[in-house]
Amino acid sequence: MAVVKLTGTARNEFGKGASRRLRSAGQVPVVVYGQGGAAAHYSVDAHDLGLALRNRSIIIELTVDGKTVTCGARDVQKDFVRNSIKHVDLVLLTPAEVAARA
Repeated sequence: MAVVKLTGTARNEFGKGASRRLRSAGQVPVVVYGQGGAAAHYSVDAHDLGLALRNRSIIIELTVDGKTVTCGARDVQKDFVRNSIKHVDLVLLTPAEVAARA
């Protein structure tokens, strides 16, 4: 299985207005849920994320501020009228889950 490397930035603004500003700037809001930990909010380039999500069982290595996490797509919200991604939920993968996807 292919591993896709993406670069993200941390988000500190939340809500409908902040998400709309991100989307108009070519970014997609992303939430990474951990293995029992707190959720982390990031933004990722919309084009790169769209290419990565063509295969739903892809492994994503998300790098934010020099820290890399391995995750997979859990939920993708799309705007079918504009044919764009509105929001993505990612979940952290354990080494066993990564090996199972490979």
